[in-house]
Amino acid sequence: NGFSNSKIRTEIVFEEFLISLKDFKNQYKLTLKLHPKEEVSSYRKYNNFIDNFSSNKNPFYSISNADLVVGLTSNILCETRLLGLPTLSLTPIKDEFLWINSDIREYLTNINSLNDLKIYLTKFFSNEIYLQEIYLKKRKVSDCLDSILNEKIHL
Repeated sequence: NGFSNSKIRTEIVFEEFLISLKDFKNQYKLTLKLHPKEEVSSYRKYNNFIDNFSSNKNPFYSISNADLVVGLTSNILCETRLLGLPTLSLTPIKDEFLWINSDIREYLTNINSLNDLKIYLTKFFSNEIYLQEIYLKKRKVSDCLDSILNEKIHL
């Protein structure tokens, strides 16, 4: 439902996320990474909830200092998870999570209810979220990165 009577799906999900964060207000700073086509002015009604806006075109600059990255079905969630960060996909309908077209999807946390979101956030802010090791083709990501770096160094 959100809180602004918006009919826009993304706004409703964002508003429900903001509502769920209210119990943890002094424990986080919220940075909103804008899509390259978005303007800060589009989020004016949320200024009281957002600590920082990031419009940098390089998404990794925005997430490099994040403790948790939250989105809907963007593939940046997969890329973020590969960096070893907790990621959270919020989809109102469970099957929407399948829109993420990546083998990394299985390593993301997907939440479809407000109750599950509150449980997740409580665990997150209590340092009770543990990330599953990512394996690609039966190799750990760190092994793949080591191989790539070693190849580059020996060129």
